Amino acid sequence: MSLPAKLRKVSDFYGLVDVRDWQSLTAADVLVIPDVGPKTLDRLRLYLAHRGLHLSKDNPADYWLEHLDTPAAGYYQPTDRRGTCPFTIIID
Repeated sequence: MSLPAKLRKVSDFYGLVDVRDWQSLTAADVLVIPDVGPKTLDRLRLYLAHRGLHLSKDNPADYWLEHLDTPAAGYYQPTDRRGTCPFTIIID
């Protein structure tokens, strides 16, 4: 099951409408949903932290940005800064 599908499953179960509604849930509330584990929880924490939000009774957004948004945590995705070439070279 993909990450968006898992988060939709949690959202539907608790009737969440807005992203700020996630702040009413605790980490334990998220983990009781089948197929949602610690990795999904950490990705949710990072998603919320980038919006300045956090789960109820959880560490603040700054904490998750510092501890989860790093290459060592496995969630860091570098952006390709090379760009695209506007033409194609054909060698005959």
